Amino acid sequence: MQLFAELQGKPVMIAFQYKHQCNLSGLPLTVDHAALDHITPISEGGAHKMSNLQWLDPRINSMKGTMNQTEFMISCEAITQKT
Repeated sequence: MQLFAELQGKPVMIAFQYKHQCNLSGLPLTVDHAALDHITPISEGGAHKMSNLQWLDPRINSMKGTMNQTEFMISCEAITQKT
């Protein structure tokens, strides 16, 4: 993937920044169970830069989909208030 080539191994530093935890849920991450996410999606003008990347649990990343961080958090809050 070109993103990884551009970052030249820097996603590993992102993993250390988040202490091997999902940035949104705090769930533990492993090499085999992690998804690199764009905080602001490329479709909304987000860049392939470290400042726009975060490691997420793959299930959380799947739920976030193409939403930006704010939209996703608002959706999560609405769900938790409903239950």
